[in-house]
Amino acid sequence: MATQWVTPNGDGGTILWDLVVPGGGDHYLGIDDAAISPNDPGTATLIQATTDGVIDEFSYTTFTASSITAVAVYAYCVKEDGTGTPDIDIDVYMDSGWLGNKTIATGAEGWVNTADWTGTWVQADLDALQVRVDNQLNGFGGSNVIYELDVLVTFTGGATTRSSTLI
Repeated sequence: MATQWVTPNGDGGTILWDLVVPGGGDHYLGIDDAAISPNDPGTATLIQATTDGVIDEFSYTTFTASSITAVAVYAYCVKEDGTGTPDIDIDVYMDSGWLGNKTIATGAEGWVNTADWTGTWVQADLDALQVRVDNQLNGFGGSNVIYELDVLVTFTGGATTRSSTLI
């Protein structure tokens, strides 16, 4: 088995987080610094949510693989202001559907291996890969901020980088 990182390359169907830096435009530009874990992506670009239950979805770069056996989402994130323990629900689109939320608690700034999914997927599933982030403030008075959101793919065969397309 081999692994390869993929990074955001487009906005998905739902884009509701409150703020993206740089201002305006595509939200994926706030989280695609290409600073793969464990490197520090810096804080110059980001997405931020101050509203409970808002969702952003992103498409990802892809590569050629014979079989995909796991995907792991890594987020560089932080909670800002307020008190309490806010969460971000993460979901992955593979195999013609969303695989099911995994929850991370945001806290101090840094990398969090947000969630792992295992299964058996094919090239078409990897090409359609999307990640959804759902802001869950849980009564917390501040916000969640994401600086980077990357996916580590475990696979066999292939590994030629190419662009992905939205579903």
